[in-house]
Amino acid sequence: MNSNQKNILLGVTASISAYKVCDLITELRAENFSVTAVMTEDARHFVTPLVLESFTANDVIENFFSVPGRTKPIHIELAKKSDVILIAPATADVIAKLSYGFAGDVLTCTVLATQAPVVIVPAMNDKMYSHPATQENIE
Repeated sequence: MNSNQKNILLGVTASISAYKVCDLITELRAENFSVTAVMTEDARHFVTPLVLESFTANDVIENFFSVPGRTKPIHIELAKKSDVILIAPATADVIAKLSYGFAGDVLTCTVLATQAPVVIVPAMNDKMYSHPATQENIE
């Protein structure tokens, strides 16, 4: 990575639209961004870590112990090195967790620990999206 390259932490959650994340990674890398993927446990049902690793050319973080031999907390390290955190797709579940400050996985812990901008791309059924609780959480 060169010193001018920006680091994007890409949070991938359990949405059918996760299949589009490979195109997103390709576009980001074409614009000279370094992309590291963090995926929620259920995101594995839609895209595999191997696919994300192939597209990002970086280790994929699935949990706190994904990368063996680490001595520093992975979420703190990711929070410090990320210029932007992009959560795409962002499920209603993850949006709600972030709204209330829950930190039950690497992605939500990293968001709580970062000072970088966080961009959330909601992905869900239109009724779920328009539900008052989801709209409140997005606010």
